Amino acid sequence: MAQGRKVDNWQNALDIFLSEIAKNVEPYTVKKYRWGFSAFFRALDEAGLESNPARIGEREIRFLLDVTWRDLESSTRKWYANTFSMVLQRFGNNIIPEMKLRFPQDARTNVDWLTPQQMVSLLDFPFTPLELIVIHFELSLGLRNVEVKRLRVQDIKNGHIEVRGKGSDYGKWRTVSFHPDTQYVLDIWVAERNRMIVEAKQYKPNIEVPDNLIIWKRYVQKPQIGAYTEESNGLSKITISRIRERIDIDFANHTLRRTFGRSLWLSGKVKVETISKIYGHNDTATTLDYIGVNLDDMSDALGHLSDYQKDLKTNRKKT
Repeated sequence: MAQGRKVDNWQNALDIFLSEIAKNVEPYTVKKYRWGFSAFFRALDEAGLESNPARIGEREIRFLLDVTWRDLESSTRKWYANTFSMVLQRFGNNIIPEMKLRFPQDARTNVDWLTPQQMVSLLDFPFTPLELIVIHFELSLGLRNVEVKRLRVQDIKNGHIEVRGKGSDYGKWRTVSFHPDTQYVLDIWVAERNRMIVEAKQYKPNIEVPDNLIIWKRYVQKPQIGAYTEESNGLSKITISRIRERIDIDFANHTLRRTFGRSLWLSGKVKVETISKIYGHNDTATTLDYIGVNLDDMSDALGHLSDYQKDLKTNRKKT
């Protein structure tokens, strides 16, 4: 086991692990890990199984796989196993790699994407200015929801946006060019943002105005303005959740971002490397997962190959 602070139980161990990774990841990632890992450990406790990360064995891992995570997609179970293994390995426990687990391909390969028809329906739907800019940034520019919250007014340039993405320290920056509709959407939102600021300043002239492009305004008689925090899901509640109540399409923020890349790929005119750069991915393997190169797509590709081979045979016979 790694040396350091004493480990009495899984709560103590989790505190140690999270305090160490907090140096290299965003605060909201630490909170997400704490919630997820705590649920795994509690499941083991409630089943009367070992929950000390240094002593967890194959029996406990099988319980998580076959009971706690049983109804989840294969890719999700694989992700949970890999991330949980990080905690166990921090305390000298390599049980998950030693089990050499194999996970089948997800049965529902297109679960994270809108169909082309759904995308068109969403783009044609009547939105409020706030809904419009969130949908546009995620579905037409491929931004993460947290990146939308981080955008500042000064990050909007002439024809492109400077986006602060994921990464250690302050995050990794990338440049994303405007979509043909971006300026139109920005004009609508900036007018709405200015209206909110004017109303707030009429009540309190010295009110602090956030640098963030996306802001909120509360109350009518004594208006306040502010920015959406990275840790909260307030922006999604006031946009995505409300849109879902008005349109018969089930989607989330990540669905829009994934649909963006998949639509570029399905167009047949954009290279995977270009999509990866727009996304801010470190490798194309991650991008391929996002855009969903699944069995249906492979079958289509092999079908095209068959057609190509038949054409070659036909041309050979003619010559």
